[in-house]
Amino acid sequence: MSKATSSSLFTPTAASSQLHHQLRSFLLVFLSIACLPITTSFLILSYVLRPYAYASILLRRYRLQHAPAFKPRRILVTGVGMSKGLFLARTFYLAGHTVIGADFDAAYSIPAAGRFSASIQKYVSLPRPSGEAGVAWYINALLRTVQQENIDLWVSCSGVASAVEDGQATEILSRRTNCKFIQFTAQDTGILHAKNSFIDKVKELGLPAPETHEVRSRDSVHKILHRSTSSTNGTPRTSSEVGSLVVDKTRKTRRTSRQFILKSVDMDDSAREAAADMTILPRHTPSETYNFVANMKINEQKPWVLQQYVKGREYCTHALVVKGKVKAFVACYSSDLVMHYEALQKDDPLSQAMEQFTITFAGLMGASNLDPDGFVSPTVDEKPGDFTGHLSFDFLVEQLASEKGVECSILPIECNPRAHTAVALFEGKEVEMTEAYLSALDTSTPDDLANGFHESLMHDEDTAHERSTIVRPPEQPKKVYWIGHDLVVLGILPLLTLAQAFIRSSLSYLSYIPMADAVFNRSPSPPLRTATRRTIYDLAAFAEHVLTWQDGTYTLWDPLPAWWLYQVYWPGLFLKAALEGKKWSRVNVGTTKMFGC
Repeated sequence: MSKATSSSLFTPTAASSQLHHQLRSFLLVFLSIACLPITTSFLILSYVLRPYAYASILLRRYRLQHAPAFKPRRILVTGVGMSKGLFLARTFYLAGHTVIGADFDAAYSIPAAGRFSASIQKYVSLPRPSGEAGVAWYINALLRTVQQENIDLWVSCSGVASAVEDGQATEILSRRTNCKFIQFTAQDTGILHAKNSFIDKVKELGLPAPETHEVRSRDSVHKILHRSTSSTNGTPRTSSEVGSLVVDKTRKTRRTSRQFILKSVDMDDSAREAAADMTILPRHTPSETYNFVANMKINEQKPWVLQQYVKGREYCTHALVVKGKVKAFVACYSSDLVMHYEALQKDDPLSQAMEQFTITFAGLMGASNLDPDGFVSPTVDEKPGDFTGHLSFDFLVEQLASEKGVECSILPIECNPRAHTAVALFEGKEVEMTEAYLSALDTSTPDDLANGFHESLMHDEDTAHERSTIVRPPEQPKKVYWIGHDLVVLGILPLLTLAQAFIRSSLSYLSYIPMADAVFNRSPSPPLRTATRRTIYDLAAFAEHVLTWQDGTYTLWDPLPAWWLYQVYWPGLFLKAALEGKKWSRVNVGTTKMFGC
C-alpha cells in the first residue's frame, strides 16, 4: 500500500492505537489466506502453460551460447528478493549466463522470493550489515561467495540500508579477487547517498541544483526561512545549460521569495514519514511555521535538509554507468512512493534533458577521480576515470516565464547510487542490457559484443551506430505494476470507502445524523456521489493494469517467485508486525520495504 486512499477507519496512522495497527496486519494475513486458492490455481495453470514459453527461452539461450564469440560468465546478483534484482537475474539468464542470487532473508528466516527463480542456479543467504560486526560478516559473506562460486561480475542491487556497505565491499573484492562489479566505491556512494553532499557535488561540477541547506537545529531553519522572505531572488542558481530545454542566457524572470521543504537525512522511517507530506515552508503565518518546525526532531545527531521547493512534476531515472559512460538509461514519472512505472519515450524532450544531465554528471564524476596529470587519485581505489555503478536521480521540472515564453528546467533533488526498480522497464532488451553490464569486464571483445551476439552483426553498416547507442527500453515498453498492491489500493480500499459513504448517507437520509456523526466523526467519508465516482475510476484502473500491464514479479516461465512473495513472504512480515505490535504506515511491494511510523 502506497498511501491512504480511504478513511482513517481502514488506514491507521502513527497516532492510531497499537491495536488498530495489529488489526490491519492480521487482516492482510487473512486476505492472503483467502486468496490462496486463487493464486495457487493460477500457479498450477502457469506451470501447465510454462513449457510452451520455456521452450523458446531454452532455444534462445542455446542460440546465444553457441554464438562464435560467446563467453559464459558467472554473475552474482545481490538483492534478488526485490523486483529490480530479480529482473536483472532473469535478464542475465535469458542472455545465456549463469546467475548466482543472494539477499537477506526476512522475518522468521523466510527466504526472499528470488530464491525460487528458475533463473538462479544457486541462492546465498546474506547476513544483514547491522553494526560494525554485522558489516564485517556481510562483506566476508560476499567475499566468500565470490571466491567459492568463481564470480566474474557482481551486480549490486542493494536497498537503501546497505548501499554504503556494498561500496565498502568493492574495496575488498578489488584487492582479493579478479571479480569486477557494478557498484560505486564507498567514497562515491557516500557522497551521492547523502542529500546535502550530493547537491554540493552537483554545484561543484557546475551543474544546476536547487538551494539546499543542512540544518542541525530548529533555529537554523527559522534563520534560513527569514532570509528567504526578506530578500528577493534574482540571481541564477548555477550557470549551466545542462538540463534546460530552452536556453536563454539573457532571460529576465521575476520570482517570489523562495519556499522550502524539510527532508530527513537519515533512513529513520518515522522521520521520513514526518516529512512525507511535503509541507511547504514558510507557512501562511509565522505561528504556523513555528508550530510545524517545533514538531521536527532536528538536532546535531539527526540533521535534516532544508531544500528549495520547486513547483513541478517529479521524475525519476535509472542509468547503468560503466567507467564514466552511460550504457543504459530510462526516465519515468515519479512520486513519494512509486508503484506504477511508465517509461517516457526516448525522444521526449524531458527524457533527453535528464539523459544529458546523467551523461554529463557521470563523465565529470569519472574525471574527478583523476589528478591534473591524468592519473588516478591515490585516495581512490579505482582505475583511472572509473566510475561504475547504478545511478538513479530524482528530478523536478521547473517552469519559468521568460521573454521567449515558458522555459522548462530540470533540477536534480536527490540521487540514489543504486539500482532503481525502473530497470524492469527494459523487458525485451535482455541481450543489449547484458552486453552493457558485461562491458565492465576487462576483455578483448568489443564492448557491445561482450555477450558474443548482436543483431547488428548481420548488418555491417549498422554496427558502428549500435556501438554508440545507449540501451533504452523498447519503443512500446510494458508498463509495470504489482497486483498485490493494486488489489488493496485500487480494489479493496475504494470499495470499503464506498461502503462507508453509503452507510453514512443512509443514516443521514433516515435522520439519524447524530448516529452517523458518532460512527464516522473520526473518519469522515466523502459524499456518496464522489465516493462512487472514485471507486469506478479506481476499479477501472485496476482492471486496466491486470489486463494490459506487466506485474513486476510474475512471468509465465518463472511464476513461483510471485506466488511466494504474496502467499509466504509478505504474510510472514505482516504476521511478525502484528505479533510484535509494530506500527507501520505503508509498504513497497517491489522493494519489500515496510515503513515504520
